[in-house]
Amino acid sequence: MDKGEWRRTMKALRAAAADRAARDAAICTNLLSLPQFCGARNILLYRPVGTEASPLAAAEQLQRRGKNIFYPRVLGKEMLPVRDRGLGFAAGAFGIQEPVGEAEDLSPDIVVLPMLAADRQLYRLGYGGGYYDRYLARRPQALRIGICYSFQLVDRLPAEPHDLPLHILVTDGETLFSPSYQWRDHESTQSSRLGDR
Repeated sequence: MDKGEWRRTMKALRAAAADRAARDAAICTNLLSLPQFCGARNILLYRPVGTEASPLAAAEQLQRRGKNIFYPRVLGKEMLPVRDRGLGFAAGAFGIQEPVGEAEDLSPDIVVLPMLAADRQLYRLGYGGGYYDRYLARRPQALRIGICYSFQLVDRLPAEPHDLPLHILVTDGETLFSPSYQWRDHESTQSSRLGDR
């Protein structure tokens, strides 16, 4: 299938899932178990739209740990982070909720990405706008963590030269690490490494 066909298929599968709340809870538990968050200070998350996997429960926990939580604001063809300072949210581009406040041109330690699908090479299928690809291409030091439901994980997606693979993929069923990612000390019963497959 091409990317358009994958997008249509995954949107339908996600819309049909009746247990998203339980899956979201499992994703957030798995996400928060990653020790990479311990040393991170600035974390870019996202506000879920429609049936996207939700990281919002993890956002609350991370804020309690003293982390600075940001959400993207789309400005033309680009996006910049806006810090959640407790001032509320308002609809931005495409109707996506974003924090009230000024955008900042900073490089977060961790970026948590939404997606329609991912594969076992850790390539992510987005919506086709390229906002995250452009943003991350200028911030190669940011740790790229994708989250999705386990049924959104497939063996292989079509990838293009400009597509940036994730460093870590977290689902409700497992956590996958890129073989090129150098942090190797963490293992858990729910984690699987691509190099061992």
